[in-house]
Amino acid sequence: DKSPKGSIDTKLIPAMELINQHPDMFTTSSCSGRVTVFGGLKHTGTWKYVCHDKSELLDGFSLYKEVFGDEELTNVPIEPTVWFKFEPVILHVQCNGAEWSRTLLIKALDAGMRESGIGPNQMAVAIRTGSLRMEAPIGGTVDDKIVPIVTPEYLDILVKASRKMFDLNDQKIDRL
Repeated sequence: DKSPKGSIDTKLIPAMELINQHPDMFTTSSCSGRVTVFGGLKHTGTWKYVCHDKSELLDGFSLYKEVFGDEELTNVPIEPTVWFKFEPVILHVQCNGAEWSRTLLIKALDAGMRESGIGPNQMAVAIRTGSLRMEAPIGGTVDDKIVPIVTPEYLDILVKASRKMFDLNDQKIDRL
């Protein structure tokens, strides 16, 4: 596994084993879903927090402290550069031909993975469900310091919503 996490998400192992046992398919990358707090621009920023499992997700108040430390809520108008995100399951599969790609796509769509699709070469399938995505600005940068633009209570609301999204996401993984 060459991902920043460094391991496969255990929730996806049964689906990946089933796919990888098929002689005409194999998985190439995966994520079972995650909550992240990301600071900075897409290619130059850093993850401030990552969690792939609802049971390990911090509450909003603890997450606030982890990301912002003792920084106070700012009233200064700033450009948001720190984002709270819930990202749903995604699984990439390479197939041996368009027929197998279509077969897998139909299974993914039947499991509720409505944003799944086949790549332009007709051999790569992305299994995903974008409807569970959430993204909200929660902080910015002032004098090279990350500062909050939301309250701990608001961050806790985002965390609670993410817990529900994890449940829905897990249901789709189970159906797959």
